[in-house]
Amino acid sequence: MSVLNLDTLGSGYRAGYWQQLDTSMTVLFGVLYYGQGYNYSNVDNIKGALNMILSRTSMTQATVALTTLIGEEALLCREHHNRTYAMFPYILAIFTTQGQR
Repeated sequence: MSVLNLDTLGSGYRAGYWQQLDTSMTVLFGVLYYGQGYNYSNVDNIKGALNMILSRTSMTQATVALTTLIGEEALLCREHHNRTYAMFPYILAIFTTQGQR
């Protein structure tokens, strides 16, 4: 088995993951708040709408994921007792996969 050369397995992009995330968030918030000036009422309206969208989206995903966890509680306890996997990675995986639906 050969040793993997991690330098050649790069993503192929010049910008790393965090730089891409930072740039996309900067563009997103720049577009949202463009032309608002120093009027705080408009900024508060945008922040309130973003907060409402985020809370509704995350609560829906959390409800679905928790419903799945309740249905598989016996399996989760058995597999954890047999040391097949730990609880935190399992719960994190459930939230991640349910969030993609």
